[in-house]
Amino acid sequence: MTIRERAWIQGRSGLNARAARLKVGDRSYIGPNAVIGLGGPVTIGEGVQIGAGLTITAEAHEGDADGSFVTGHVSRTGVTIGDNCWLGNNVSLLDGVELGEGCIIGAGAVVTRSVQSYSVAAGVPARIIRKIR
Repeated sequence: MTIRERAWIQGRSGLNARAARLKVGDRSYIGPNAVIGLGGPVTIGEGVQIGAGLTITAEAHEGDADGSFVTGHVSRTGVTIGDNCWLGNNVSLLDGVELGEGCIIGAGAVVTRSVQSYSVAAGVPARIIRKIR
């Protein structure tokens, strides 16, 4: 686990980790009540601001041929948040998501797919609603 200088994780946040695969960049802030599941690697860039109630699920249970999620395959691709992103309160990021640099994610969004740099995304599931640049 690497938490850089001047990074801050607010109280009552939880890390669920099989391996120490969390990296938090310099000057990044994670608000209270975050839950970060570290089945896969999670990288949070520099200058990232994250509101309260973040959920990161860095693994996905894909199930097997008989529909069982208990014995089925589990992917652990991970989640990456680029530098200078801003995430509102109660955002959920699912396994395999990459947020490019400078993204803004609206409060309550469930991000199921990667978001290009300098995009604003919101909704359930999250969709790009505009480009910043």
